[in-house]
Amino acid sequence: MKIIKTILFVLLAVSGFSQTNVIDSLEQLIPTLKEDTNKVKALNGLAAAYYNVNAVKTLDYATRAMLLADQFNYQKGVMESFKMLGVGYWIKGEIQEALMNYEKSLEIATLLDSKRDIASLNNNMAVVHTDQGEYYVALQLFFNGLKAVEEGGYDDLFIIFNQNIGDTYKNLNDVDNAIKYTQIALNSAKEADNKRSVAVCNNNMGEIFMLDGNEKLALERFLEARGLFQDLGNKRGVSITTSNIGDVYFLLKRFSEAQSELLIALELFKELGNQDGEANTLIQLGRLYLEQKKYDQAPNYLNNALLIAEDAGLLEVKKNALKALSNYYRNTGQFKIALEYLERHEIIKDSLFNLYKNRQVVELQTLYESEKKERENILLREDQLRKDEQLNKQSSQQRMLLAFLIVTTLFVIVLIYSIIQSYKANKKLKTLNNVVLERNEEIQAQSEELNEAYEEIKTINSNLEKTVLSRTEKLNRSNAELSEFLYRASHDLKGPIMTLQGLAYLGSRDGERNYKDIIDRVSKTADEMNSTLNNLLHVNVVRKSDLANQEIDFNRIINKVVNPKERLISEKGIKVIINVSIDGTYVSDPDLLGIIFENLISNGIQYSDPNKIDKKVEITINSVASFVQVHISDNGVGIEEDQLEKIFEMFYRGNIHSHGNGLGLYITKVAVESLNGKIEINSEVGVGTDVKMVFPIGKE
Repeated sequence: MKIIKTILFVLLAVSGFSQTNVIDSLEQLIPTLKEDTNKVKALNGLAAAYYNVNAVKTLDYATRAMLLADQFNYQKGVMESFKMLGVGYWIKGEIQEALMNYEKSLEIATLLDSKRDIASLNNNMAVVHTDQGEYYVALQLFFNGLKAVEEGGYDDLFIIFNQNIGDTYKNLNDVDNAIKYTQIALNSAKEADNKRSVAVCNNNMGEIFMLDGNEKLALERFLEARGLFQDLGNKRGVSITTSNIGDVYFLLKRFSEAQSELLIALELFKELGNQDGEANTLIQLGRLYLEQKKYDQAPNYLNNALLIAEDAGLLEVKKNALKALSNYYRNTGQFKIALEYLERHEIIKDSLFNLYKNRQVVELQTLYESEKKERENILLREDQLRKDEQLNKQSSQQRMLLAFLIVTTLFVIVLIYSIIQSYKANKKLKTLNNVVLERNEEIQAQSEELNEAYEEIKTINSNLEKTVLSRTEKLNRSNAELSEFLYRASHDLKGPIMTLQGLAYLGSRDGERNYKDIIDRVSKTADEMNSTLNNLLHVNVVRKSDLANQEIDFNRIINKVVNPKERLISEKGIKVIINVSIDGTYVSDPDLLGIIFENLISNGIQYSDPNKIDKKVEITINSVASFVQVHISDNGVGIEEDQLEKIFEMFYRGNIHSHGNGLGLYITKVAVESLNGKIEINSEVGVGTDVKMVFPIGKE
C-alpha cells in the first residue's frame, strides 16, 4: 500500500494556518488593495487556498490574477496564474486544459530562468500523467524537474523528486531503479534529519522488497518506518505500515501475528475514514481466515469489504473482494454461488484491463506527439517568421497606397481651389459685356462640374478607407486563426518527441535492457503519426486558392475511400449503401471532395454502435435544379447535443478518450465552404448521425 502520492506543488505559502482562516483573510484583504502586483499575488494566493476546496473558485481567482498581471506586464504573476489555472483544471478532471496551462507557465518560468518554478511545474505535469497511468511521460518530467532542482541547489525538493522517481519505477515493476532512487532519497532525508521523509522512504523501500519477493527485508523496513511514524504522532503512516506488516506476516505463514496487526490497522483506518485502506484490510483478514479454514469468520469480512468498495467506487478493491468470496464459496462446496462471484470478478477484471490499455495508448500518443513537436518546432517557427514578413510587406504596401491616395486627393483639392480663385479674379477684371457674361457662365458651369468631381473623389476615398478596414479585419482574423492553429498543432505534435526522449533516456540508463518493448511502442504509434501529418496536409489542401475544375465521378471517389476499409467494415459488420443519381455532369475539385468523403465515411465506420445488429452507412447523391445534394447517414453511437455546436472548431475533441486529433470535421467544413457549399449535421445519441451538404452546379 502506498504511503504517499506524488506531491503537487501549489502557490500557497501560509500552510501553517487553517485553510478557512487563509481564505477569509485574503477575501477581506483583496478589496482593499490597489490594482498592482500585490493584488496579483493575493489573488493567486486565494486561488491556491481554494484548490482543495472549490476548483471553480480556484479558476475564477486565477483568471482575475492573470488579467491584472497581464495589464501590468508582470510576468512572474502571469506565470503563477497559469500554474493555478493548471491546478484548477486538474482538480476538475480537465486534463488537456491543465497540461496546456502548465506548459504556458513553464515557458515563462524558462524565460525568467526560475529554477524552482521550472522544477515545481515539471513535478505538477508529472503528477497529472501519473494519475493517467502514463508513467514513462511522468518519469521524463520528473527527471527534467530534478535537473532544475540540482542546478538550483534546492535540498528540500531533491528528496521529494528522488522519492517520486523511485515510486514511479516501482509502478513500472523496475525493482533495481526503484531501489536506487528511493535509497538516494532516504540518504538525503537522513542527512537533513527529516524523520517524516525517512519514514516514508523506508515504507516505500519495504513495498519494493515485497514486489521483489524479499519478505524478510520488507518486514525490517516496515517496522522501522512504523516506529518513526509513532514518534511523529502520524496516525496515517502508522495505519499503512501496520497493514503492510500484517501482509508480510501473512506471506510468512505467521497467521496469529498477521491477524493481530491487521485488526489494529483496521481500527486505525476506520478512525481516519480511509475507506480504501479499510476495505483492503478486511479482504486480507478474510483471506487469512480462509487460509486457516475458519469458514465461519471469513464471509463477514469479505462482504463488508465488498460493500465499502461498491460505496466508494473502488473497482480494484471490488475485484479482489469478489475473487476472495468466490474462493470462499468454492472451498465450502457452494459451487454455483462461487461461479456467480467469479463471473462478476471477471467482468470487473476485463473493465480494468481495458482501462489500462486505453491509458497505455494515450501515453504512447502523448509521448509520440511530444517528440514530433520538438523535431518540427524550429521549422514551424521559421515558417511563421516568413509569413509574418510577408504580411508586414503587404501591410507596408497598403499603407504606401493609402498615403499616395491621400496626397493625390489633397493635390486635387488644392488645384480646384486655385482654379476657383482664378475665376473670381478674372471676374473682377473683365468688363460687363456679353463676352464676359458668356465667360462667366462657362466658369460657373465648370465650377459645378468640378464640385461634382470633388464629391465623387470624396466618395471614392471614403469607399477606399472602408475597403482597407475590411481587408485589415480579415487579415487580423487570418492571423489569429493561424496563431491558434500553429500553437495547437505544435501542442498535439509534442507527444511523439517526449516518447522517444523518455524511452531513449531509459535505454541509456540501462545498457542491458531488452529494447523490443520500446521498439514495439514506437512502431505502434507510427500509423497515428501518419494520420496526424495527413490531416495537417489536408489543412493546406483545403486552404489553397486555385481549385481544380474537373468532371466528377462520385462513385469513383466514394469507392476510393471505401475499398481500403473493406476489412474493417467487414469486421464491424457494417453495410455501406451507395446511391448516386446525377443528371448531366458536375464539375468541381476532386481532391477536396475526396477529403470530405474520407472524413465523413471514416467517422460513420469508426463510431458505429457495437450493440446494433444492422449497422449501416448510407451515401445518397442526387441533383436538384442547380444544386447537387449529398446525404451521408449512419445508425452509430451519435453525438451529444451539447457538442454539436462545437464539432466544427479546430482541434475540438469531446473528451480525452475521443479518437483523432480534432481536425477532421474542421477540415471538412473548410473544404465544403471552399466549394461554395453548405453543410449541416444532425445527431442523436443511440440513434445515429445525419450529414447533409449542398453544392452549386457550375462555377461561381
